[in-house]
Amino acid sequence: MERQQLFDRLQREYRERSEKLAQATLIFEELSRDLYGEIGGLLAISESDNGPRFQTSIEGERSKGITNMLMLCFDLTMMRIAYPARRLPDFVVHDSHIFDGVDVRQVRKAIMLSAREATQYGYQHFMTMNSDQLPSDGDDLRSVLDAVILPVRLTDKHVDGGLFGMRFS
Repeated sequence: MERQQLFDRLQREYRERSEKLAQATLIFEELSRDLYGEIGGLLAISESDNGPRFQTSIEGERSKGITNMLMLCFDLTMMRIAYPARRLPDFVVHDSHIFDGVDVRQVRKAIMLSAREATQYGYQHFMTMNSDQLPSDGDDLRSVLDAVILPVRLTDKHVDGGLFGMRFS
């Protein structure tokens, strides 16, 4: 009976927030189009017995890199919707794994998209990347990177190189 009550509540909230859910799907599509052009991704938010269900998809082949970029688009969608309402912290963090399997052109587009979104909506987007993963082409990318790259460099070259006093191997 408790499970049914929770499901009924979820359905009610789903109906009450249908406008916001529709907004999220449109923002997600817009952001994914910025990365992949006409193809664009789809965000489906539905009800299930276990709570809300979020699914992302994109036409064509689904690789690890594309899946990661859809996750980036999902995170940026949440920031655009929830941050202005102060329902999220004023930052989002992605480490280099978000770029695993991602073509260098998409990495470039993702960095530019993330920088634009963070600037426009007033939050910080932290990304950690290996320097050999950083795209080097394009003056527009270089100017964005010069403005936002922090002078802190994490390295494992030396004995004291680590993060928060810890060594990773």
